[in-house]
Amino acid sequence: IDRQFFPYSTTSISSSIIREKRNDPFNPERGNFSSLAFEWAFPLFETESDFLKAIAKQQVFSKVAPGVNFSSTFRFGIGMGRIPIHERFFAGGGNSFRGKRFDALGPKDPSSGKPVGGKALFLLNLELTFPLLSRLENLSGAVFYDVGQVFYKRSDFDLRDLEHAVGLGLRYRTPLGPLRLELGWNLNEQGRRGKPLVFITIGHVF
Repeated sequence: IDRQFFPYSTTSISSSIIREKRNDPFNPERGNFSSLAFEWAFPLFETESDFLKAIAKQQVFSKVAPGVNFSSTFRFGIGMGRIPIHERFFAGGGNSFRGKRFDALGPKDPSSGKPVGGKALFLLNLELTFPLLSRLENLSGAVFYDVGQVFYKRSDFDLRDLEHAVGLGLRYRTPLGPLRLELGWNLNEQGRRGKPLVFITIGHVF
């Protein structure tokens, strides 16, 4: 059963710190964005959760040549306690790790094969965009490299277990962010070396 259909209740307090220094939140070309979020859930009113969780994100955008831009997004999350599946870390898909389908990075249930999430997350996205046609200023090409993993327990965290993906794509600039068409190859899956995953999304990787 998909996790969104599980009954779930929680009582929690959360806080976040955000630092916004990008020149444009929808189509940034330079600057940086930082955020740090905490959540403390406690078993009040017979709710099911009792955990601490934190996630940090750092984005950097820079112009390396006329029309050529480099961006990086780093995310690190860690949790402890009794974390229901709804509150665990997940990754995979067009806005996180482009070598796996949505939420498919990390541990799976042995019987159903569905992702179960984890208490630790490490994810890094590197991307270079460049112009393609001078007559189409809003159209650009992109190459990217993603590396990351979701770990079921904090003690499972090991940088040697990270998965790697590379890819290329097209970007079309819109007022709401770039419309993205991407092909991603997971370098850790031998059987899929020649079979890319296709993602169509809007907005920057976040």
